[in-house]
Formats: sequence, structure tokens, C-alpha cells
Amino acid sequence: MLGIGADNVFVYFDGYKQSKQIKEFEGCQKRRVAYAFKRSARATAQTSSTTCVAFLANAFSPIMPIQSFGIYSAIIIAANYFLIITLFPSVVVWYENNLEGKCCPCQKSAKKEEHIEAQVSGGDPEFEGIEKFFEYTWNSMIEKIKYPVIAVFLIWIIVALTFAVKLTPLTKQEEFLAEDHPIMEIQNL
Repeated sequence: MLGIGADNVFVYFDGYKQSKQIKEFEGCQKRRVAYAFKRSARATAQTSSTTCVAFLANAFSPIMPIQSFGIYSAIIIAANYFLIITLFPSVVVWYENNLEGKCCPCQKSAKKEEHIEAQVSGGDPEFEGIEKFFEYTWNSMIEKIKYPVIAVFLIWIIVALTFAVKLTPLTKQEEFLAEDHPIMEIQNL
């Protein structure tokens, strides 16, 4: 799981670093994020979905621990993809604005002042497609619903913890098909 997560992070971060070399994105962090997002979302979706489906194949195993592992792994890979695509871009922007080029977070950065000057002097370029979505629609939507999102997330954590405390190991293997089903007859040969 760590390897898949690290790969997804690398693909996004590499796209973001490459966007620095594109002249049209110079001084516009929003366009760089949109470029990296567009570039990495497809690539990581393909790798994550194929790995997820491969683990889901274990759901057909007659051995209960292998079934559980396969289903759990598939869910975790899908959740990892969702979290990398939704949260990691903001972490990269925060890192670039606050930590990049410093040896400790309390140091002042000349880079931030240069970035502000570049935006003031050059202005924002015209946005297209995904840039407009993240600049206007996404930001205004998140600003309006931030407290309900936090509340739902906290409720979800409480419910998940409540059920997690009640979990016990299974004492016998689950039977998905009746014993007289043709597939079970073949399997029991």
C-alpha cells in the first residue's frame, strides 16, 4: 500500500514540478495545479483501478482470510486514490508557499514575495476548463459547505469507531453459495 501511495504522490508531484518549466504557467500557481491534476489523475486512476480489480479477484477465494484481504486491499487502494487526488494538491501548494527553500518553517521566504510581485505585475491569465472549475466553482462550493463537510466527517469517524470496537474475528467461513450449488460441487471435488 505504501508503494502505491508513494507512486501516486510521485506522479502528481512530478507533474507539478514539470509545470514550472511551461512558460504559459509562469507565475500562476492555479494553472500549475490544474495541469498537474489533469496529468496525474488519469495515470493514477489507471494504475489504481487495475490494482484494485486485481485485489477484488481475491473475493472469489474460498479461503476467508484471502477474501477479506482482497476486499480490504481494494477498498484501501480506492480510498488512497481518492485522498491523493483531493488532498495532495493542497499539500503541495502549501509546501511550495511555506516550506520550499527553507531549512525550518519559521524562516522567512523571499520566494513568497517574488510570487506575489509576479502575480500583481502580470495579472491572472485567462483560465480554461479545469482551471475555471477549481478557481470558481470548487472554491466557492467548498467555502459554502465547509462546516457541514467537517460535521459529516466527524460523524462518520464516530460511527466507524463505534462499529470498530464491536468487531470480533469470524469463527467459521462464510458461505456465499448454497452447498448444492454447481460451483460449490465442483470446488468440493
